[in-house]
Amino acid sequence: MRFTNKHFITNRVNRFVSFICVLSLMMLSLFCPVAAVEYERNQSKISTALLQQLSSIDKTETIPVAVWLNDIEYDENAINAQANATVDVIKSTITNEKTTLNQDNNFSFLLSSGDNPEELNDTQLFLEAKRKIFFDLYTQSNTTRVETQLTADTTIDAAQVTWVSHFSPVIKMNLTKTQIISLSQHNDVEEILLDNRSIFPQGIDDDIFSDDVVPKSDNPTQVTTPYEVWQETTNITYVKSLGYDGSGVKVGLCDGGKLDYPNLDANKRRIFDTLYREGRLIADPSAYVNDPGHAISCGGVIAATDGSVPGIAPGVTLYSTAGHNRTGGDYGAIEWLISSGCRIISISAGGAETNTYEAFSKWIDHIAIQHDVTVVFSSGNGGSIGICDGAMSYNSITVGASDDRNTVSRIDDIHAPFSSYYSGSSTSLPIKPDLVAPGASIEIPGVNGSVASGIVSGGTSISCPIVAGVIALMYEMRPSLEAKQALTKAILLAGISRCGSLTRNSVAGSTITAMQTKTGAGLVDAKAMRYIAENGRFAAGTMGSGVSAHTTTFNVSSTDTYTRVCLAWLKNNRISNSHITNSPSNPACALLYLKVQAPDGTVYESKRNGGNVQLIAFTPTMPGQYTITITKAAAPSAEPNVHFGLAWY
Repeated sequence: MRFTNKHFITNRVNRFVSFICVLSLMMLSLFCPVAAVEYERNQSKISTALLQQLSSIDKTETIPVAVWLNDIEYDENAINAQANATVDVIKSTITNEKTTLNQDNNFSFLLSSGDNPEELNDTQLFLEAKRKIFFDLYTQSNTTRVETQLTADTTIDAAQVTWVSHFSPVIKMNLTKTQIISLSQHNDVEEILLDNRSIFPQGIDDDIFSDDVVPKSDNPTQVTTPYEVWQETTNITYVKSLGYDGSGVKVGLCDGGKLDYPNLDANKRRIFDTLYREGRLIADPSAYVNDPGHAISCGGVIAATDGSVPGIAPGVTLYSTAGHNRTGGDYGAIEWLISSGCRIISISAGGAETNTYEAFSKWIDHIAIQHDVTVVFSSGNGGSIGICDGAMSYNSITVGASDDRNTVSRIDDIHAPFSSYYSGSSTSLPIKPDLVAPGASIEIPGVNGSVASGIVSGGTSISCPIVAGVIALMYEMRPSLEAKQALTKAILLAGISRCGSLTRNSVAGSTITAMQTKTGAGLVDAKAMRYIAENGRFAAGTMGSGVSAHTTTFNVSSTDTYTRVCLAWLKNNRISNSHITNSPSNPACALLYLKVQAPDGTVYESKRNGGNVQLIAFTPTMPGQYTITITKAAAPSAEPNVHFGLAWY
């Protein structure tokens, strides 16, 4: 991704338009107070960004919008019980028949992907059974509401409905200003947001993808880092040497084009020969068909099976899609990945909007928690311009880029200057990026001429799939983590060894988080991640309405052991358990605090008032038992249940 000065100018223009909107409303209030009240009431469900657009168009012009409906009514416990019952039926059939299931009795219709159940572990069976239940519920609810309510009760024509979600209470439409205002008064509509999110294939928009795929480095003397160096720096080499390769994990890639192997350039596709031959490279039949250099690079980092430069997790099954020219755009592409059973979705692309929490980010937070999927975003290549849309979602893992300076040592690594970060002070937005990975002129899987010998690339577009690949290794180690997004993030962010300026220590007696603005928790570390995952140095749970604190302990054996504790929790963009009709599906994010107390009473705290991560890092003053305390500082009354993950290293 690239951001240019036009995005800075666009932001300035948007702020000016916002001022005009407010000024107009003030004038309306002065000269026609009754009309002003009615106007304000009608706009209460229209997002700020959409209001800005409405002020600059005429009555006949249409705008793409995402209409959020009141979420479906369901009981989460009942859904889980139904999914577990499905798993029991499938497993019982396999056990009793003692034969391989055939197409007539394999129960694949009970799973979202339709895959052979014998190829899935228990966690995967449960997740896909649960997704299929939600697919049916949302499809029926949304289709019915479009047919009988929205288009019937307003002036909207059915042809203006461009996409109906199968996994969320969202319908995409092209509407006029009058239609938007009218629809905002509908009882079943929660919110209407501007839908300006698009991923473009290479060559269509230079602001999104350049001919060089991604920027290399701001340092003209930058030396290309061989893959052996950066994979050792991140300890990926160590974890792979233990035999892990991501086998059994489904990874989704949403990019500018899809990896449709038969239609790819005969030379470029060589890094996926084995992956395709074994049936583990699957392209979305409804996605845009082109020769996607950017997607080849990102997909190769994760799953390249052939050539001299290996992918991080060549044992995964890779699903490839693209939002451009596809029904539903990015939403439709990502829902295809969800229905296919993907546990991880890697997205190294973004639009021009930065540092905002609008339609796409809200939707990502919904599907992540509702459908147990880990979404990994690149932060963008605009430096201080900010984090691109989608990557500002709370429940995603957003990855920036580091410069490894062509050494194996982690201590000399620095923030890559082009790597985007959120530099604002608003506590209503999360700290992004969450962590960083190598991205400054590194060697990745690719083809030079007709030889699969590696290519030079970089940028956060490459950093993102590096982290996605590491998560695939984690899920192979601990399949049960596939259903725990908050815990996945906590393990990644706690599992980071010292890496110079990319990390910082907590100060005893202070409440300042160890998360940093430009680099988040620091440089991804597969070895530290593995130590936490395989030794069970983590906990997960739900803090309900009657729970205000959670306490656990861990042991420190030596005073020279760098210690980190991370707490992550999910933003509840859904309504869980038995709940009242018309409850909001976008409640405020809960706020949790983290404290670690040493045996001698020394206290370290992280109390950032915003986001959904707290991090403590310190060198212990003494060995012994340390106490971790999580405190619930705030939670929305509409959704008091806070799902958290806690990890310590």
